[in-house]
Amino acid sequence: MNKLGRLILLWLTLVSCQWDGELDVQDVTLEQSYFVECYMRPGELFNLTATEISPIFEDYILDYSQDFDVYIIDSDTIELFQSLFIEEGTGYVYNFGSGQRLSDQTLMVELLVLSPMGDTIRARSRVPEQIKMENVEAGEDQIVVNFLSSDYHPDNYYILIANYDVVGKNGEKRPKNKVTYLDYHELLEEQEIVVDIKADSLRYSEKTEITLMRVTEENFRYQRSLEEAKNASRENVTFPAPLEGNLINAVGIFTCYTEDKRIIPVAEIAR
Repeated sequence: MNKLGRLILLWLTLVSCQWDGELDVQDVTLEQSYFVECYMRPGELFNLTATEISPIFEDYILDYSQDFDVYIIDSDTIELFQSLFIEEGTGYVYNFGSGQRLSDQTLMVELLVLSPMGDTIRARSRVPEQIKMENVEAGEDQIVVNFLSSDYHPDNYYILIANYDVVGKNGEKRPKNKVTYLDYHELLEEQEIVVDIKADSLRYSEKTEITLMRVTEENFRYQRSLEEAKNASRENVTFPAPLEGNLINAVGIFTCYTEDKRIIPVAEIAR
């Protein structure tokens, strides 16, 4: 989920949330708080990152040794235990995990975290329906993806990611990443969606990996706010944009998603 660089952003923006009976998306403000991030996909193990963050005027160092009590609740209550897992390919660090997996039959999950200071962090997330790409084509600096929207409009938020390596004249490879956010939540019935995106220098790639994710509205807004915060931090005179999420008393996200992934080899790319 484009996790690289997120933790670098955390010292820039912090959260202040109040429980009002509903898990509304909250803005980030300047107070000492906690960072929690958990992405769940049906059939995958539960992994979660939890740590404390400090106000932006203090130096911030990630401390993965802090002992939180972490529980994920679906049909059962699942405890996540302190561990250290580094995701291959991204270097993203999880410090809580479980040997159990999110069931394909689960429709809703909840989170309960108790901090070392006794603070309570809460969230919940729906599990979006499975997504499938009907067709994927990659041409000269262009990618076309076909898929069907959902007749349940909250499931019509998508993130499309293209990863590929541009091969130079001397054989050196330069990684490229193209992320496209697709908001079709106003659709009330199933429709065929055709997405046509430009992919710079794709013609010089040997293959491209295409991932289409169906995400919750909260995750969609969180990812967009991460991009906005990243862009704002590049401007010395611009205060970083707030992060949005669905956690009570923490910054970050607790969310489920589904995905479909394809690798298009060089033979299918017009060069």
